[in-house]
Amino acid sequence: MFDIAISVAFYTAVGLLYKLGGKQGRNLLATNLAVFAAGTLAALAFGALTQGLALDRKAAGFGAAAGLASVAANIAFLLAVRSGRLAVSWTVFNMALIVPVVVAMLVWGEGVTLQRVLGIAVTLTALLLLGADKSRAETQTGAAGAGLAWRCLIAAAFLSNGMLMTLNKAFKSSGSVGGPFGYLAVYFGVGLAVSILLHAWYRPVVAWRDAAIGAGIGAFSVLGAFFLLRALSHQPATLVFPASSAGNLVLVALLSAPLFRETLSWKGWSGVALGAVALALMN
Repeated sequence: MFDIAISVAFYTAVGLLYKLGGKQGRNLLATNLAVFAAGTLAALAFGALTQGLALDRKAAGFGAAAGLASVAANIAFLLAVRSGRLAVSWTVFNMALIVPVVVAMLVWGEGVTLQRVLGIAVTLTALLLLGADKSRAETQTGAAGAGLAWRCLIAAAFLSNGMLMTLNKAFKSSGSVGGPFGYLAVYFGVGLAVSILLHAWYRPVVAWRDAAIGAGIGAFSVLGAFFLLRALSHQPATLVFPASSAGNLVLVALLSAPLFRETLSWKGWSGVALGAVALALMN
């Protein structure tokens, strides 16, 4: 359980850092660049020190595609948390797990089980509740935390993250002899290359805080994955994935209130709770 708890802590830190990186005045492209720079370095370091960086064509291909999807998801989510609340945005972002679950049933011929059907139904219910949630402050001021701009951005982040998760699943099921850290090194490396091109094109002014936030997101993401893999080596996946996913959502929601002064209505809290249940069912 120790490895699961450490993984949850790192992924929770990632969610909180996204909110800091998405604040008004923060340089999103600089933060995004630092995410992939730190992720590339961490993947290379952990691969060299642990399982190696074995790579084949399948791992390289899936990793490159995942890197492109990750850049889109990363930028869209940073923009989404700028205009919406973290607890709601983070829950929706993580429920993109529904995408590979549906693809697995419709395209890869995986069985349609009662647990998966329940997971999909609970996910859709949670999304409806979260989309309808408005805090007291928003009701009084008319600020659209769940307005049109946020809905469009979180939808883009959701779909991009769903594509990323689908590519991760495809890599695991492909029979590739490439190791996880070789795959992650390509994934973050391609994301870094695209981020450098975006940065060179727009030439934003870089502040050290933007770079530090992005570096934290990238490094903590790899550390979270590392401890998740360690947990899977001695705990059943039926315990590791539900505990990790649900724990992460609940912690981010609880911490966003005191740290960022965010409030949720009963619809928001119900959506977060159902989101945690849905991830447990679909994992």
